[in-house]
Amino acid sequence: MPILNVLRKNQIVNGALYVIRHFGGVKLGKRGLINAYKKGADLAVDHAKLEDWSGMKIVHLKCPLDFYGKLSNLLDKYKGKVLNDNSEGAL
Repeated sequence: MPILNVLRKNQIVNGALYVIRHFGGVKLGKRGLINAYKKGADLAVDHAKLEDWSGMKIVHLKCPLDFYGKLSNLLDKYKGKVLNDNSEGAL
C-alpha cells in the first residue's frame, strides 16, 4: 500500500492519486515495484498544489434589508460570497 501510505503521511483525504507505470517491472521485483510506486506518489504530492477543502452549499436567502449588515458579516466570517443580489439597489 505504498500510495495509500503517502496519502496518509501527507494527511490527504477526499483526494485521489494515480501512479501509472508503462513498464511491467518484472526485473524490479516486489520490493522494487513498491519503491517505484512510492517514489511516483511522493513526486506527485511534492509537485501538486494542495488546498484545504471545505464543503460548499448554495443557499437562497430572503431577508429584510436591515439584516443585510449582519448577513454580510456572517459571509465574511465564513468566507462566503454573494453570487446574485436581487435587492435592486435598495440598500
